[in-house]
Amino acid sequence: MSGKRRGAVLFGVLIVVLTISLIGASLIALLSSLALSNQYEVNRTKALYLAEAGISHAIYMLKSQAIMITGQEYFIPSTPFGDGTYDVKLDYNQSLISATGRVGGIKRTIQLKYSPF
Repeated sequence: MSGKRRGAVLFGVLIVVLTISLIGASLIALLSSLALSNQYEVNRTKALYLAEAGISHAIYMLKSQAIMITGQEYFIPSTPFGDGTYDVKLDYNQSLISATGRVGGIKRTIQLKYSPF
């Protein structure tokens, strides 16, 4: 083989290796982006479930009369549960329960309007 042919083959191999490397790097970036997006959605769902747990906690306390209605509002302080926390506010004037779940920097709030008994 002549020197020019060896150089051309080396150049061709170099281009193929660089192309494969770029495709590999792109796939790694894509997969890490998908993993971060997936974790964000998991934390959003967990925060929603924690808020629902807070609503359930408040309903239990109302039904069992575990709380004394002395003012217009009642707060259940931040309660650890699973991977996060929830806190609850009961507004007696509006018959409204607001619960907030927090996981990994994500916060979700839900409200429940109830009929006073």
